[in-house]
Amino acid sequence: MTNEEKKSLIAAVTSSDAFHSHNRILHRELLEHLATHSSRQDRHLRTEEYLKKFFHPGYSGKVSMFLLRLAQTLSDYFDTEEGQRHTHRIEIVRGRKDVHPDDRNSIRFPLNRKALARRFWNAYLDDHIPTFIVYGVPLFIKSADQKIFTRHADVNVPAAARRKKLRGKVSFPFVAHGDLLAAVELHRWMVEQGMLVNFAPFKANDNLDSLLKATSKDANIIAVGSTRVSGILAEYQRLPLRKKENEQKYLPFRLRLYDAVRLNDRQKKIGAAIEEEESGSVLSVPVIITRRAGVIRGSVTLVASNHGRAVARACQILTNDDDLSELFQDERLQKWIGELPVHFQILLRVDVFAGETMGGKFTVEDVWPSD
Repeated sequence: MTNEEKKSLIAAVTSSDAFHSHNRILHRELLEHLATHSSRQDRHLRTEEYLKKFFHPGYSGKVSMFLLRLAQTLSDYFDTEEGQRHTHRIEIVRGRKDVHPDDRNSIRFPLNRKALARRFWNAYLDDHIPTFIVYGVPLFIKSADQKIFTRHADVNVPAAARRKKLRGKVSFPFVAHGDLLAAVELHRWMVEQGMLVNFAPFKANDNLDSLLKATSKDANIIAVGSTRVSGILAEYQRLPLRKKENEQKYLPFRLRLYDAVRLNDRQKKIGAAIEEEESGSVLSVPVIITRRAGVIRGSVTLVASNHGRAVARACQILTNDDDLSELFQDERLQKWIGELPVHFQILLRVDVFAGETMGGKFTVEDVWPSD
């Protein structure tokens, strides 16, 4: 953080109702002083004698107790909903056993781990704009007695079912379990943040016109799942971002029917396809996380994978501060913590297991920020 950013954070925090009005100026000036003189060379400017002489000459109590209460107030504040909106915390270094004496009463500005999920979804936190969680509904063939529903992985639209001459009636009775878990995970977290959230199911042959009819002019979109069953997700990842020097600019990572690929500006594949990898009972699955502008006024986030549990795990990561903290440890993402790019893509590898286990390791394969 720059000195100006530190000063701005201190001013914003001490203006909160968590700080008593009669001490606000004192708290702000004291924190600014400690932040400016937090080096070990300036330790003499942080002694309790110095602080009492210049900041609180009429104070009859111990300065150490005053600083302790101020440190606790800061800690309590950053645990509140308001405090969690800040990217960094303010901490006063106290006299613990693991603290060097020359660091006592210095100020640190660590990353606010409890704010990372809100930071990632900041564009969605306007409670006047609804968010639509879009998922795909796969096509099934229903027997005449309605007792058997058959799923053909390569048949996603009624026209394909007719071409294959499949017997039975076209039906859309189920949602992929992993996609449903992903939608529920997102809905749970966003409702807790006070956001307006709706579910919006679509079929593989639905397009953005269908989305426009189902939503409002001002809406945020989160599309989850596979391009096999979600026409909205498939179309969004193919749309150009903007024109640049009379050329179209596209997203570089693309989910296909059975893998993910990286494309150049001419939409030609670069390198080998990114595929699932199996090791014993663990399946390592590529997931592409995309943020881009929408065809309607709002933001669009795509969580795309051909494995439903990988989609669910990715949504779990994106709404969990501890997982996001691990994600942003990647040096390519650390500079995004303060402000995410307007358009970006993150290619993850997510481990998934058989059964109901939802944990699993993840690694960042590649990233792309808009220029």
